[in-house]
Amino acid sequence: MAKAFSKTVSDGKVMASGIRANANVLSKRGLDEAYAKGLDAQADRVLELNNEQELLKGKLKEKTAELTVLVGELEKNTVNAAKIIKVDMPKEAWKEFGITAKR
Repeated sequence: MAKAFSKTVSDGKVMASGIRANANVLSKRGLDEAYAKGLDAQADRVLELNNEQELLKGKLKEKTAELTVLVGELEKNTVNAAKIIKVDMPKEAWKEFGITAKR
Protein backbone atom coordinates (compact mmCIF):
# COMPACT_ATOMS: atom_id res chain seq x y z
CA MET A 1 0.00 0.00 0.00
CA ALA A 2 1.26 3.47 -0.85
CA LYS A 3 2.28 5.79 1.94
CA ALA A 4 -0.12 8.48 3.01
CA PHE A 5 0.48 11.80 1.29
CA SER A 6 1.54 13.61 4.47
CA LYS A 7 3.91 10.77 5.41
CA THR A 8 5.65 10.98 2.04
CA VAL A 9 6.17 14.73 2.42
CA SER A 10 7.37 14.33 5.98
CA ASP A 11 9.73 11.53 4.98
CA GLY A 12 11.25 13.75 2.30
CA LYS A 13 11.87 16.57 4.77
CA VAL A 14 13.36 14.23 7.38
CA MET A 15 15.55 12.59 4.74
CA ALA A 16 16.89 15.99 3.65
CA SER A 17 17.68 16.87 7.24
CA GLY A 18 19.47 13.56 7.79
CA ILE A 19 21.52 14.03 4.63
CA ARG A 20 22.63 17.46 5.81
CA ALA A 21 23.57 16.12 9.24
CA ASN A 22 25.68 13.35 7.71
CA ALA A 23 26.99 15.09 4.61
CA ASN A 24 30.62 14.26 5.48
CA VAL A 25 29.91 10.53 4.98
CA LEU A 26 27.23 10.67 2.28
CA SER A 27 28.57 13.37 -0.03
CA LYS A 28 31.08 11.03 -1.69
CA ARG A 29 28.07 8.99 -2.95
CA GLY A 30 26.16 12.00 -4.29
CA LEU A 31 24.00 12.72 -1.26
CA ASP A 32 25.16 16.27 -0.62
CA GLU A 33 23.62 19.66 0.18
CA ALA A 34 22.35 20.01 -3.39
CA TYR A 35 20.54 16.69 -3.11
CA ALA A 36 19.03 17.71 0.24
CA LYS A 37 17.91 21.04 -1.24
CA GLY A 38 16.30 19.11 -4.10
CA LEU A 39 14.35 16.94 -1.66
CA ASP A 40 13.19 20.01 0.26
CA ALA A 41 12.16 21.74 -2.95
CA GLN A 42 10.22 18.70 -4.11
CA ALA A 43 8.41 18.41 -0.79
CA ASP A 44 7.56 22.12 -0.87
CA ARG A 45 6.27 21.85 -4.45
CA VAL A 46 4.19 18.81 -3.56
CA LEU A 47 2.56 20.77 -0.73
CA GLU A 48 1.97 23.74 -3.03
CA LEU A 49 0.34 21.55 -5.69
CA ASN A 50 -1.77 19.81 -3.07
CA ASN A 51 -3.06 23.17 -1.84
CA GLU A 52 -3.92 24.18 -5.42
CA GLN A 53 -5.68 20.85 -5.92
CA GLU A 54 -7.76 21.30 -2.78
CA LEU A 55 -8.78 24.78 -3.95
CA LEU A 56 -9.84 23.35 -7.31
CA LYS A 57 -11.83 20.60 -5.60
CA GLY A 58 -13.75 23.27 -3.69
CA LYS A 59 -14.42 25.20 -6.89
CA LEU A 60 -15.53 22.00 -8.61
CA LYS A 61 -18.06 21.31 -5.85
CA GLU A 62 -19.42 24.85 -6.21
CA LYS A 63 -19.75 24.52 -9.99
CA THR A 64 -21.36 21.09 -9.66
CA ALA A 65 -23.99 22.49 -7.31
CA GLU A 66 -24.61 25.43 -9.65
CA LEU A 67 -24.90 23.08 -12.63
CA THR A 68 -27.29 20.76 -10.81
CA VAL A 69 -29.63 23.65 -10.03
CA LEU A 70 -29.51 24.97 -13.58
CA VAL A 71 -30.11 21.55 -15.14
CA GLY A 72 -33.14 21.10 -12.87
CA GLU A 73 -34.53 24.48 -13.92
CA LEU A 74 -33.95 23.70 -17.59
CA GLU A 75 -35.70 20.36 -17.28
CA LYS A 76 -38.67 21.93 -15.49
CA ASN A 77 -38.97 24.65 -18.14
CA THR A 78 -38.79 22.21 -21.06
CA VAL A 79 -41.42 19.98 -19.46
CA ASN A 80 -43.71 22.98 -18.98
CA ALA A 81 -43.15 24.12 -22.57
CA ALA A 82 -43.85 20.61 -23.87
CA LYS A 83 -47.19 20.55 -22.04
CA ILE A 84 -48.22 23.82 -23.65
CA ILE A 85 -47.02 22.72 -27.09
CA LYS A 86 -48.96 19.45 -26.84
CA VAL A 87 -52.14 21.37 -26.08
CA ASP A 88 -51.76 24.12 -28.69
CA MET A 89 -49.98 22.34 -31.55
CA PRO A 90 -51.04 19.35 -33.66
CA LYS A 91 -49.19 16.06 -33.07
CA GLU A 92 -47.53 16.32 -36.45
CA ALA A 93 -45.72 19.51 -35.34
CA TRP A 94 -44.40 18.14 -32.04
CA LYS A 95 -41.27 16.68 -33.64
CA GLU A 96 -40.19 20.21 -34.54
CA PHE A 97 -39.87 20.88 -30.80
CA GLY A 98 -38.07 17.62 -30.09
CA ILE A 99 -41.16 15.98 -28.61
CA THR A 100 -41.38 12.32 -29.52
CA ALA A 101 -44.27 11.35 -27.22
CA LYS A 102 -47.29 9.89 -28.96
CA ARG A 103 -50.17 11.26 -26.93
